[in-house]
Amino acid sequence: MSDLAYNPYNKIYKTLEDQLGAPDLTRIISKTVSIDATDIGFGTEKKISIGEIPAESVLMHAAVDVINPFFQGIDINMGAHLSVGLENAEDSEDELYNHKAIIFDDHHIGEAGETLSTFSGKINNSDNGIAAYFRLPGVWVSDNNMPVSLYGVGSSGTQSATLSNGGHVSTWVVNTYEGNGSSWTTGGSLSNARRNHGSGGTQSATFTAGGWNGARMTPCEEYNGSSWAAGGSLSTAQYHHRGTGTLSAGLIAGGNTSTESWIDDSYEYNGIAWTTGGLLNTPVREMAIFGTQTAGVTACGVVSGGYTNAVEEYNGTSWSVANSGSIDSRENLASGGTQHSGVIFGGNYSGYVTTCEEYGGVNWHTSNDMNVARAYLGGTGLQSAGISFAGYDGSPRSNTEMYNPATLLYLISSWSIGQSLNTARGDFAGCGSQTAGLSFGGNTGAYSNVTEEYDGTIWTSGGNMPNPTEHHSGCGTQTAGLSFGGRLSGEDPSNNTYEYDGTSWTTGGNLSTNRRRNGGGGTQNSGLTFGGYDGATYTTTSEEYNGASWSGGGALNTGKLVQGCGTQTAGLAIGGDDNTQFFKVSETYDGASWSLGPDLNAVIRLQGTCGPQNAALSFGGYTHNTVGYTEEFDGVSWKVTLPINSNRYGIAAGGDQVAAFGAGGYSSTWANTSEEYNKQDPTGSFNLYLTYSYK
Repeated sequence: MSDLAYNPYNKIYKTLEDQLGAPDLTRIISKTVSIDATDIGFGTEKKISIGEIPAESVLMHAAVDVINPFFQGIDINMGAHLSVGLENAEDSEDELYNHKAIIFDDHHIGEAGETLSTFSGKINNSDNGIAAYFRLPGVWVSDNNMPVSLYGVGSSGTQSATLSNGGHVSTWVVNTYEGNGSSWTTGGSLSNARRNHGSGGTQSATFTAGGWNGARMTPCEEYNGSSWAAGGSLSTAQYHHRGTGTLSAGLIAGGNTSTESWIDDSYEYNGIAWTTGGLLNTPVREMAIFGTQTAGVTACGVVSGGYTNAVEEYNGTSWSVANSGSIDSRENLASGGTQHSGVIFGGNYSGYVTTCEEYGGVNWHTSNDMNVARAYLGGTGLQSAGISFAGYDGSPRSNTEMYNPATLLYLISSWSIGQSLNTARGDFAGCGSQTAGLSFGGNTGAYSNVTEEYDGTIWTSGGNMPNPTEHHSGCGTQTAGLSFGGRLSGEDPSNNTYEYDGTSWTTGGNLSTNRRRNGGGGTQNSGLTFGGYDGATYTTTSEEYNGASWSGGGALNTGKLVQGCGTQTAGLAIGGDDNTQFFKVSETYDGASWSLGPDLNAVIRLQGTCGPQNAALSFGGYTHNTVGYTEEFDGVSWKVTLPINSNRYGIAAGGDQVAAFGAGGYSSTWANTSEEYNKQDPTGSFNLYLTYSYK
């Protein structure tokens, strides 16, 4: 047993002695691993080969010693997940975490220290290579609200083609809504109002069965993408059950009837009639369900003893008890995904929760929380592209959130708190860099003309603006800044332009069109503004500044209140709203015309924005609540990265993706908070130790 000397954790010695006696040959594989965060992506694991062990070995322990963590001290579930198992599993349905003989699972490589795990089981694979696997958790971002607040809905489809049917507002309803990943439209009405029913299928081929409309129900209806028609009825009136699968291969399970508070029944649908399926091991209601008719999963819910975190899997014939790990017990949660790649979220347990957990077919893993706590919500989609909508938190909700892949940027960037502004304010403008920044104007409860300069350490007072102004835009540098548009009082937009020389402001050439909440970018002698409110409409017009006067530019595709950045010949309009809806679209400018760019991950307005067109940063803002989202644009797509520490909107910003600042804003009060955004070293390293015995 001399090989034990290679292991630094003395406390496993006795464990080995106790389990092996004096005995078989024992070996330890040790390896120092260095991993670059850019090698890891959601849904595509990074595999590190550790070594080989003989067949029929018994895996005993795994230990990890983090030498150089990706990051430290950040209160968010953003570390890479680590599991250890066979390098080549035989299971054809093998997905994330489903490697045979996993011995070390779900460690977050984010903090230096030791983790010890125990496993016992023989390796019977012809290829006995052992590997470490890494992946990232998903992230929730807000999207456009549903047209109405409701709860207890039926849900089906995908993130980009979602169907919500029925539910409860002040009473149960017949409402159907179709989501396309950006907005909701009204679909054909149900024939029977209902809530707390079971649904499954796609947006254009859905079943919905049972439920409550003052009494338990048996009717089933089918949706063809435009209207509902009667399907085969359930044999027993019930509600609080859940549904999954497709229109021609549907599955519902659990619930309650007039004679049983919790039932263990499941039923299968072939598109014509319902037949009895296998019995659950434990009667349950108000749980989550996901997967298919022949590979389904139920999780959590209410049983006779109260809330549960029990998990069961269905093979098309019978239900078997599965691993529930450390998932939280709760009821009225939602879910999406497959038996080998599922996700559950929300619910209620002595309060409404935001909890989200992922299932890999073997084990459960904690992921990032939703933004809005609620129960009785709708949910569907995949583990890598889920959606939650509607719900209840004491009153009905219309919130919609998308569950999207975490990106590599999670591991290579961060926000830190900087020196506070001298004057708390929001709805103002900023420009310059992280070490030579400028903020000006805004609202403190009254319109402000305050100017402050930042040197990367402290904010100091600069020359006051000629007029107190809010909802304006700005660009340039600390010694050559530009302010344009905004409002001086009431709702009236302004055409004012002011130039800053590092000491004082002077009046520049007026805008051709009065506007407020306009976007902007560029420099003092080559500025750009676009969109905003002109006093009558949400305008599409753009203007370009030459250091003395403004002239017309190309028109935006959509008139809106908008934030932006970039330059006069490479501008970027980001998100925004038109007082009826929020946008997540971006538009790019080439100096002549605007083109539609890729969507952000979240609808957003009133956020901080900075950087050039192909390396832009958007952070904070307001969706249907104040948020801290940060997204980076690389010219091709928007990627979610680490959120700001203090959620707020109306933020002044400057810098770029490498080094930015965000100052002030508003949440429940005007803020003087200042934060700095910086890139981190994307490489982490650690030692892995695997202990096994063999004859």
